[in-house]
Amino acid sequence: SEEAMPSKASSIYYDIETKRIAWLDYVLSAVYVYDENGKFVKQMEPSDSEFEKFSKIDIDTATYSMLKQNLLKVIYLKILNLNDKTVQLIGSLPRLYMTVEGSDTSVDYSNEMCIIDKGIDSASTIVSTIKFPEELNKKGFFPKHVNIYTYDSMILLPVYKGWPVIGSKGFDSTNYSASYNPFVDSFYDYTPLFYAIDTRNDSIKIVGNLSQQFKDDKSGYYNYRPKFIAKDNRLYFHDGYSGYFLVYDKKFKIIDTLFCLPAKKGIVRNTYNSNNTEQTPLEYLNATRMDIDTKIVDLKVVGNRLLLLYQYRDVMLLNNYNLTDRTSSIYKIDDKTNSTNKQNKYAISCTQDKALVTKVYDGIAKISFTKYIQL
Repeated sequence: SEEAMPSKASSIYYDIETKRIAWLDYVLSAVYVYDENGKFVKQMEPSDSEFEKFSKIDIDTATYSMLKQNLLKVIYLKILNLNDKTVQLIGSLPRLYMTVEGSDTSVDYSNEMCIIDKGIDSASTIVSTIKFPEELNKKGFFPKHVNIYTYDSMILLPVYKGWPVIGSKGFDSTNYSASYNPFVDSFYDYTPLFYAIDTRNDSIKIVGNLSQQFKDDKSGYYNYRPKFIAKDNRLYFHDGYSGYFLVYDKKFKIIDTLFCLPAKKGIVRNTYNSNNTEQTPLEYLNATRMDIDTKIVDLKVVGNRLLLLYQYRDVMLLNNYNLTDRTSSIYKIDDKTNSTNKQNKYAISCTQDKALVTKVYDGIAKISFTKYIQL
């Protein structure tokens, strides 16, 4: 199955190098670009080439215009990169199929996921199409394109399986096989984090597995929040929950495992009690989510240091993690302007000896807070 549009109305992307801000409006599928002073630069909307890439079939102009106006949708899902010339994003583009059977002709509709470069002063370019392998669908996995990353020619696609990430009805163990049931141990025999798909030949590399924390809590993929960053031919993957980073080389071979967050405290749920009539399965999973007191916000790698910006309860912290001796220096980001507001976005930029933590108000395109930290 495919995910719907994001549940929030907009998101914001800030590029520290050019100090430009791109605001993505999910409702209108529009991108608004601002400069470092908050001055409006450009509004970007779906182009004719994006509408027609997969939908221009052999039908008359009037019918196509009617379909474009009433049915065909270009949906922008996530901004990947931003500079002074281009906004790169994930888009869902319409595809039309024509089927002729005897004297009957039918037109079917679906969507194709693509990476799109939208030029600030030039036309849009559809860089590549994102194909999710059919054999993975058969194994019960599905992607979330809003969490996609790219690396060289690779598309890094987080994958999910099992209830309640898949399935809308209430949980009943008789309705779900072991591969869909997060409350049984065998569910965790095969739980990859990412599929790395090479756009040159469609080959696939499997990255990681859910950590033991997921199995202990019996939370399946419910609390999975993927993170990725690459630096100096090393690839860092994180599940957003356990505190473990998996380190791979550029050939996607694992070379290290790091633990960069405080050890988790509190109750560890070893199993779901199916006889507990006072708590539904979904209430149980929501309880595991409430136990998560640490949220990864952003990460960067500079030299031999991993800079990890994270929110611990109501406090924003920066962990300067030394990759050589595996020690940490923790800095409190003392922001008096409501650091935990979900409408704000924090980001890290860094040099060899300084880190800059910046906050941008979502939807206002205004930098409201910065803090320099000497490393």
